[in-house]
Amino acid sequence: MTFRTRSLFDEEQLKSEVQHYAGTLADTMPAHYQAWMATLTPLGATFTEEQFYAMGGWPTQRVAEWVVREHRVAVTADVITDGIRF
Repeated sequence: MTFRTRSLFDEEQLKSEVQHYAGTLADTMPAHYQAWMATLTPLGATFTEEQFYAMGGWPTQRVAEWVVREHRVAVTADVITDGIRF
């Protein structure tokens, strides 16, 4: 007899759920802030920890768009998000 199992989540759904709850299960914000600083500093753009924490919950793309707009950096938000490594 053969049984077929079916996942409750597809892989993308599962990744999304894990990312959604990551901040609840572990304090990942300091690591995220460090990753942002490592990416933005070479571009001459930064934000304070206070500004960063105020953006908590924003999608990465939205934060990058804010950086481009506020700091008038010479790259696109996509270039910034490609450089982020969490």
